[in-house]
Parts: sequence; C-alpha cells; structure tokens
Amino acid sequence: MPVERLTTITGKFAVTDYFDNNTYSHDPRTQFMNWALMYNGAWDYSADTRGYTMGTMEELTMKQWSLRVADVLEPTVANGPTLDFRVAKNRGDIVEWERRYMPRGHLGVARILGFANHEDAGTYREAPRVKGIPDLAPTCRNGTLKYGFGVNMEQSITSAIGVFGRYGWNDGKTESWAFTEIDRSLSGGISINGKLLEAEARSGWRCRRAQLHIGRPPGFPCRRRPWVHHWRRQARSLSTREHRRSLLLLASYETVDDHRRFSTHSEPGL
Repeated sequence: MPVERLTTITGKFAVTDYFDNNTYSHDPRTQFMNWALMYNGAWDYSADTRGYTMGTMEELTMKQWSLRVADVLEPTVANGPTLDFRVAKNRGDIVEWERRYMPRGHLGVARILGFANHEDAGTYREAPRVKGIPDLAPTCRNGTLKYGFGVNMEQSITSAIGVFGRYGWNDGKTESWAFTEIDRSLSGGISINGKLLEAEARSGWRCRRAQLHIGRPPGFPCRRRPWVHHWRRQARSLSTREHRRSLLLLASYETVDDHRRFSTHSEPGL
C-alpha cells in the first residue's frame, strides 16, 4: 500500500480491528487474554454478541500519523445479537489519532481515542430502587449518551523487547452496553519475543518463535456504589466489585518440527 492513503471500509466488521491497536497487547490468541489488557477496558465499543457491527470507517494515513473515524450500529439491547438500524437516534461514533515516532531508531506509537455512544440504555444515577434494588428500566430511552476516551502507547526497546500501556475513562453513569463494566482502566506491561536457543538444546525442538508477556490489569478502586457496574436489568441481581491485583503471565511456544504448540497460562485476573 502507498505510505500516504485514504481508506474507506463499509459493511460488517469489528471496530477493534482498526481502533485501539497495539503491537504488544491486542491479540488474545497469542498475547494477553484478559479483557482489560487486550483492549481498553473503559471503551464500551459498539458490537453485537459476537463482537461485530455494521457501519463505515475512514482512515487517513500519512507518513508519521493517522486519523480514523467511524460511525457504526449499536445492538438493540445490551450485548444483544441484533443491531439497531435507527442511526438517527442510536449509533456509535469513534475517532482516533495516531502518531508514530522513532527515538534512536526504535518505533514508538501514541494513540488517543474518543467515543460517543447513543443507545437505548439506562442511567444508574437516575434508577429508582424497587425493594432496595435499582431498576434501570424506567430510565431507558433512545439516544442515551455514553462517552469516554483512551490513551494507548507502545514503544520498542529492542527488536525483541517492547513495552505498552493504556489508560481509559468513561462517564460511569450510563449502563454498560456492549463490552465490559469498567469506568477507569490503567494497564501496562512488557513483551519479550526471541528464539529460545536453550530450550532447543534441552528439548531437541527447533523453536521458531517464543513470546513472554507480563502485564498488569486495572485494579484500582472506583468511587462508586458496588452495585453500579454489576447489575443489569435482565439479571435483576447485584454483586460486589472484586479488585483483582494480579500479575498476568502468558508464555507460548510454537515448534517447527511437528507443528505442536505448547503454552502456559497463569491469569488469575480473568
């Protein structure tokens, strides 16, 4: 592709394929599986039950920066399988600016993302209590706005080592609609990718690729009532927030000889 280009995509796609990307923490198949590490946990991105939406995305790419915007459909109900085609009332608007730089010859990228979701959602602060349980149903209305932003950074240290970090924020008063129930998200980690010569000598395998990912999921408390982000009107139940402060470790090895794969996961933060 040309270095400078304008790309337009229209149809059915996943917005996470184009927004909030990160070389070291974005693909759950080979990197972190924790939701708040592979994506921005506070970004309630537009998607149906399977993670797809419909709409249009435009990307302007220059030599050192890129600008992306998208207008996509929201589901008719929270995490529902059916998309809402009333785009005049309900939709997801996303914009992201990306800046690439090369300190001492090592690639670094900074991204700033903003989103504004219009959906048939309820508002936690306005929800009346029925027998002590908040009821969101009376507060649901088309066009309810949920907004937020995110900062995403990555930096290559060497050809085999890179670091990453994300921060996310949303308004916190609107019902979580498509992703997960997080208001504030701060995560970071390191990725080490290289040939395991010692493993080859010990096991006799010819290892083509080895990756070690260490990261920290969000775990700082939120100044909100414990029922705010764990209650949905469909479930009619409450639960307290659990603050998981754990270290995630993902090591994966891919062999050439017999195409077998070996992986270890230690992810109590899931």
